[in-house]
Amino acid sequence: MMFLQYKMLPASFRGVKFYYRADAEDHSKNVSINEVLNSDEDTVFVLGSKTKQFTVDAVIKGNNYTKLKQDFIDALSSPDIGVLMHPFYGELICYCLSYKKEEDIKRLGGCFFSIVFKIAPTSDYPSFAAADSNSLFKKFMDALDAAQAFLADEYDAIDDALALQHAMENKLRLLELEAKSIFSFLGSFGEQGAVGDAASSLTKFNLFRSKMIFSSTALAENITNVNKSIFNMNPYAASNYTAAKSLFPYGDDDKNLKNNSFSNVAIIKNKKVINGAIKVSAFAAMASFAAARVYKTQDEVQAVINELIYYYKQLFISDFLFLDLAMYSTVEDIKVDTFYVLTQAQASLPRVVDITVKKQPLLFLVYSYYGSLELYETILRLNNITNPSIVCGKIKMIEKNE
Repeated sequence: MMFLQYKMLPASFRGVKFYYRADAEDHSKNVSINEVLNSDEDTVFVLGSKTKQFTVDAVIKGNNYTKLKQDFIDALSSPDIGVLMHPFYGELICYCLSYKKEEDIKRLGGCFFSIVFKIAPTSDYPSFAAADSNSLFKKFMDALDAAQAFLADEYDAIDDALALQHAMENKLRLLELEAKSIFSFLGSFGEQGAVGDAASSLTKFNLFRSKMIFSSTALAENITNVNKSIFNMNPYAASNYTAAKSLFPYGDDDKNLKNNSFSNVAIIKNKKVINGAIKVSAFAAMASFAAARVYKTQDEVQAVINELIYYYKQLFISDFLFLDLAMYSTVEDIKVDTFYVLTQAQASLPRVVDITVKKQPLLFLVYSYYGSLELYETILRLNNITNPSIVCGKIKMIEKNE
C-alpha cells in the first residue's frame, strides 16, 4: 500500500487541493421495464449506461487549514462543472452533486469530506469561443494583471525578522536573474524602444528589491511590470514561447519547505504565492504565443498542445505553489481559448509521415514523391539536411493530398 501511496498524484477540485483517502464507483443503466397485467413476467429494455458517478473521501488539513477548508467548500458548492484531478483517473470534467463535511474536536486542524461526483456529459463541456491570437494576447495581459492583484492580496509583508528578510531577498534575487536571462534571450531580436522599457523595469526591480519585501503592493507591481515589459519587446512568437517555458519551472527548486517554525511558515507561504503568480504568468504567456506561432504541420501543433497540457496540469498538482479560485478560473479560460485556436490551426495543416529511402539525391526524392519541387526547401529544413546530394534511411515527408 505504501508503494501505491507514493505513486498517487495530488488530488484537487477546481484548483483546490485535498488529500485523497478512498473512493467508490456507482455504475448503473437506464432501463425501461414493461410489465404484463396479471403476470410475473416483464420485458426489460436497456436504453444505455448512465453517466459514471462516484464518491470520494477527502481530507483538508495544513497550516492554512481554515482558508483551505472554505475554498474547498466554495469549489464544491459551485453549480458549474469543474476539473477534478483524481489520483487514479487523471483529469476529469465533472459536477459535484453533494457532499458531507465532518469535523471532530478530537482531530483539530483537519476536515473530512465525502463527495459525490458525476462525470459531465460532453454537451456540458465549456464551449470554445471564437478566439484568435489577438484576443489571447489581451487575455495574457489580463492574466498578468490578475496575478498582480493576487500577489498584492496574498503576499504577507514581512516584519524585521532577519531570517525572513534574507529568505525573501534571495527569492527575489533568483527571480531577477531569471528575468535577466530571458531579457538577454529576447532582447537581441527586440524593438529598441521596447527593449529600453524592459531594461528600465529590471533596473527598478534591482534598486527596490530589498524594499519590496516589506510591501505586497510594491512587490506585485514590480514583478508584473518586469513580466509585461520583457514579453512585449520581441515580435517573434516562437522566441517568446520558448522564454515563457523557461520561466515556468521558477520555484521548483525551493528548499526547506517543512513548517518547523513560525517564521518558516511565513516564508513558505510567501514563496508559494510568488511561485503561483509566476507560473500562471508563464503559462498564460506560453498559451498566448503558442496561438500566434506559425506552424508547418499537424505534428508541430500537437507537440505544443501536449506541452501546454503538461504545464496546465502542473498548476493543479505542484506542491511548490499556491493559487486561489480566481487564478484557476483565469487559467482555465485561457486554456479553453488556446486549444480552440490550436485545433483550428491543426485542422488546416498537413501531417508529417516517415518514409525509408535508399541512397539518392534529395532533389530526386522530392520530385519523385510529389511530382514537383515545390516542397523541396520545406523537406530540407524539416530533416535538418546538410548534404542534400545524398540522403538515405528515414526521411520526414509532408503527407500527400490524395
